[in-house]
Amino acid sequence: MAGLLASTKGEVLVEGVKVEGVSRERGMVFQQYTSFDWLTVSENVGYGLKLAGAKTKEIKEQVKHYLEMVGAFMISGINTRSVFLAG
Repeated sequence: MAGLLASTKGEVLVEGVKVEGVSRERGMVFQQYTSFDWLTVSENVGYGLKLAGAKTKEIKEQVKHYLEMVGAFMISGINTRSVFLAG
């Protein structure tokens, strides 16, 4: 449904529009653990931005924004691979 694989028959419509390939308008949620265990939480969250060529400052700002959005925080000064959720 995300457009990663070509359909063999039929079609997938999202709000009446045929899905014909990958799009920034759709995302997907993995059903298994998908973070890179050799990266920190922040590096995992910012990985896509890094691949897209974003500047380090932008990556840091976006990572902070999204971790705060979900109520996640990390202990400062620690190269942590764990995240704590508030609430």
